[in-house]
Amino acid sequence: MEVTSHFIQHTDFSSSEGEPLTHEEASRLMRQPHWEEELAQCKPEDEAGETWCRPNFSIIAEDGSRFQVVFLPEGKAYFTYAFKEKWVSFLPFANTRFQSSPPMAREKMEKALRCFYAGEHGRLMEWGYEKA
Repeated sequence: MEVTSHFIQHTDFSSSEGEPLTHEEASRLMRQPHWEEELAQCKPEDEAGETWCRPNFSIIAEDGSRFQVVFLPEGKAYFTYAFKEKWVSFLPFANTRFQSSPPMAREKMEKALRCFYAGEHGRLMEWGYEKA
C-alpha cells in the first residue's frame, strides 16, 4: 500500500504532519520511548480535570485508508482503522468501514501494522473480534 503522509498528535491536542513512512519507519516510530514521556504528562492533567488526548500517530494511504495507533500506559496500545469500501449495484457508491482493536501489548501492534501496509482490509476489519 502506498502511504502518502502521517500525523502525530500530542496530549495537548497539537499535531504535526510528516512525510510518508515506510513500514520499517512506522514500526520504529511506534517503538519510540518518547510515547511514555507523553503519557506521563496525562496523569497530572487528568487529576486536575483538564482535557487532553492520548498520544497517537496516524498513517494515511493513497486510497484514503487511515491506520491510527493510540498509546496507552504500561506498554499497551490499540489501533483504529478506516477505509472506503466500494460497492457497485445500480449506482456505484463508497461506504466507509471502521474498526478499533482491543488494547494489546505494543509488540502485537506490529502484526496490524504489517496488515495495513499489505492492504489487507479484511484482516484488519476482523481484528476487533479476535483476541490479540
